[in-house]
Amino acid sequence: MTTPTRPLPRLDTSQALARHAAALQQALQAPLAEGNRIEALHDSPAVWRAMLEAVDAARDHINLERCVLDADGPGQELARRLVNKRRQGVKVNLLHGRCGAREPGSRLLQSLREAGVQLCCDRTGDDAASRLLIVDGKLAFTGGAPAAACAPPAAVRAGGPARALPGHDTHLRIEGPVVAQLQQRFIERWSALAGQRPYLARYFPRLPAAGRARSALLDAAQPALLRAIGLAQDRISIATARLRPARGLLHALAQAARRGVAVKLLLPAGNMGWWARQAVRAHYAPLLKAGVRLFEGQRAPLLADAVVIDGLWASLGRQGLLARGASPCAAAELVTLDERLGAELEAAFAEDLRRSTEITLAAWRRRGPLQRMAELAARGLLALRFRPASPRALSARRSTRNTGR
Repeated sequence: MTTPTRPLPRLDTSQALARHAAALQQALQAPLAEGNRIEALHDSPAVWRAMLEAVDAARDHINLERCVLDADGPGQELARRLVNKRRQGVKVNLLHGRCGAREPGSRLLQSLREAGVQLCCDRTGDDAASRLLIVDGKLAFTGGAPAAACAPPAAVRAGGPARALPGHDTHLRIEGPVVAQLQQRFIERWSALAGQRPYLARYFPRLPAAGRARSALLDAAQPALLRAIGLAQDRISIATARLRPARGLLHALAQAARRGVAVKLLLPAGNMGWWARQAVRAHYAPLLKAGVRLFEGQRAPLLADAVVIDGLWASLGRQGLLARGASPCAAAELVTLDERLGAELEAAFAEDLRRSTEITLAAWRRRGPLQRMAELAARGLLALRFRPASPRALSARRSTRNTGR
């Protein structure tokens, strides 16, 4: 099969949106959720202030999914407010990862349990798989930052100005009909893990249109992403911390660059360990030869997969959107078609590029033999580490998890 080199026919914004919507709807095999308002929140203080305000305004229920609530800082403040809302009669359900059961986070979980917060531990997936807050079934936050964000609690409580912190804490604030889909996924995950439904509450209130964004919640997001890359006509911006990006993704990005699409890929390799950095760099040569522009960020590793295509197709992923061999326990990915959100994420991406170092093909070709050997060795070690488990091993793991639940 020959690699296409001719650019796609140019379309105006409305035509490009319609084409992306048709492809996304085909991947979803259902109509898109229309009438949403989705806003990007950047950096820890702004994110935490928005979430804490939403928690304080809760009247019926709060559903929260996080790896862990930090015993200090804003995580402790969030826990305190959850306890207060539970005492006011608000139903609170917390789905946490395995790391949430470790010290000192376990003491915080115990205090929540004693206050009447219903807890469920996800022992099956990646601890960083999902971060989700839903309040009264009307407002949701999802994104890619750890609960142990490094915002000082005093700044969060005082409502001080947001300031840049090491690493990204980017969340999406969501209103509109797609909140019901996020709610449904939360309840399904909870029921599957806990063997029972969470507290009874008004989980699905009527949700009027709140904006113009069209959204889809996808279990298998990679095919939709590859299709969107294939439809790109102008630009693609991707930021990821994945050590093993999906092979099909790399091929699709190279194809897009060859047909004239401006493809920019940002990785936080500057802050990775030495071996991890070499493993990431093992993928550079074919991308650079195809015309993909590669940047290495010097900030803390990104925990979210951020993708913007033509300023219209946007996703701030939680797990599995870009990674090879995504876990079947990965949370569903929210994909949005919205020019406004695309512009917000592209602006944040551009700011990151200004703080990053571009790796050019000429510079890459000048690297020495020791560097090349390190890349090959790191790639081999990574392949051994992520070698697929046999069906028998997977069955044994499920049995162990069910026993320990």
